[in-house]
Amino acid sequence: MEPHVRATLTDLCNVFDVITRKPITVKKLGRLQEEIVTIICEMEMYFPPALFDIMVHLLVHIVDDIEDLGPAFLHNMMALERMNAFIKGYVRQQLAGGNSMPIKMIGEQDFGGPAHLNEVEPWVDQHINMIKSRADKPMTEEEVFRAHNSSFASWFKDQIDANPPPMASA
Repeated sequence: MEPHVRATLTDLCNVFDVITRKPITVKKLGRLQEEIVTIICEMEMYFPPALFDIMVHLLVHIVDDIEDLGPAFLHNMMALERMNAFIKGYVRQQLAGGNSMPIKMIGEQDFGGPAHLNEVEPWVDQHINMIKSRADKPMTEEEVFRAHNSSFASWFKDQIDANPPPMASA
């Protein structure tokens, strides 16, 4: 690595070191903003444009965030992220081997899965037949499919509102 590239990256590391310190003054923030802009301009000379995504751009705004929110250590998420990674390790171990742990609330009905789709299928067929019968001219399968997808939900709701199913006794 060329010496000036190494120096630029070292300067960037120093910027991160300064923003994570507890004592930071407004005077330092002004100089820090100038340094960040200079470092990014130098990096643009040595690195390809693909490196400069939104995360690099956010460096320009970090001084404004420190001025608005206070020192970075007060709103740093590192400790919480580390704890989440630690807890996530335990969750993955329990679910290893393709086991699943469905969570179902007491009294909650199961809406979903193949059994539920079988109950709705006659309504789908009825809706598709209605679309085909009301058409002025023969429709292609794609036109029927598009019309069905755009109007089935509201049509189905109207059908259920007009003829509510009997309530199951508990």
